[in-house]
Amino acid sequence: MTARSSSSSGCESVLPKTVYPFKIVFPDNKVRIYNCTSEVSREQWLKVLQLDKNGEQKLKVHDKYYLKNDLGRGKFGVVKLGLCKKTNRKVAIKCIRKRELSLQELEL
Repeated sequence: MTARSSSSSGCESVLPKTVYPFKIVFPDNKVRIYNCTSEVSREQWLKVLQLDKNGEQKLKVHDKYYLKNDLGRGKFGVVKLGLCKKTNRKVAIKCIRKRELSLQELEL
């Protein structure tokens, strides 16, 4: 069953009964909501959006490293000691507070 809506011009359009939305938050904190007509389509979009430019799954820092103590602080955030979960290799990880950055600073 579909819902029908008519505009002031008298034209009717057929609207799907159920929509499957997803939200994207852009760096300037603008939010866009996109609607899919099926759950399968929505899942396909979400899967593609979670890939990097090489087509590989994007990982979060916590997926790959244990975050330990702070090593230092700066204008944009904190540098933490990271320990690789696979190799136990120590690395320095810069944690940046992106929400507090301007668009110009995000592009640096």
